[in-house]
Amino acid sequence: MRVLADGAPVTVPRGPARDAARDELLNPAYHRHDPSLVQRAEAWLDEQIGRLFGKVGESVAGSGTGVVLALLLVAVVVAAVWWRLGAPRREARTGAALFALSTSKTAGSRM
Repeated sequence: MRVLADGAPVTVPRGPARDAARDELLNPAYHRHDPSLVQRAEAWLDEQIGRLFGKVGESVAGSGTGVVLALLLVAVVVAAVWWRLGAPRREARTGAALFALSTSKTAGSRM
């Protein structure tokens, strides 16, 4: 039997003590306030964007390459928004046009 520095006896071997500690730490009570997968992904993405802007900011101060990278980043963001939302439209769409039918439908007609 081993004795710790403060005189407490150690009766559990290292392997079983490690397993018991791991089992205890897997208890859901210790993890109920952990961030969800989406929150962790969002935090990671936020960190990566922060690093990118930090590097662009450092290189903007020293050369024209940083300006090109910043403009390229803005262009990518604008292109992604444009692709997701589509081209801007000038004409307004009304609800009447949305629900207007060219032919009348009945319960017996097939679509």
